[in-house]
Amino acid sequence: MNVITTLLIMNLSPQLKKEFIKEALLITIISIVVGFIGYFVVFFLFPERYFETYPFIPIFFYSYALISGYQLKRKELNSNKSGTLKVFLINKVIKVVLSLLILFIYILTCKETAKMFSLVFIAFYFVFLIYDTWFFSKLQKKK
Repeated sequence: MNVITTLLIMNLSPQLKKEFIKEALLITIISIVVGFIGYFVVFFLFPERYFETYPFIPIFFYSYALISGYQLKRKELNSNKSGTLKVFLINKVIKVVLSLLILFIYILTCKETAKMFSLVFIAFYFVFLIYDTWFFSKLQKKK
């Protein structure tokens, strides 16, 4: 178990800890698989366009998925459906704003690799958007 997961589960009930650990394991596997696939595609198919900041992308989305998943689990414990929906929507807005900010800063500072970074970043965004949607729909079905 990684440090982020350990810190996050300290305040959860035993049942939610078990569920969160399962979700954290799933998101870890997804992040590793998608991260390596993306790395091999960029590094081997487009070696001239490889950018050294590539590892930042899967780490950003992995960390954000863990933190937002934790917040949803905590809200699920303490609230009704509308409270969980509010947390989900707030997390989505924050993710969009952070993502646009990261893209904007990268494009301004690293023009030579900005196109490939943007394409890879957007691909990761959509993969994790699918995961987030699945996670939230599963959470809503439980209520």
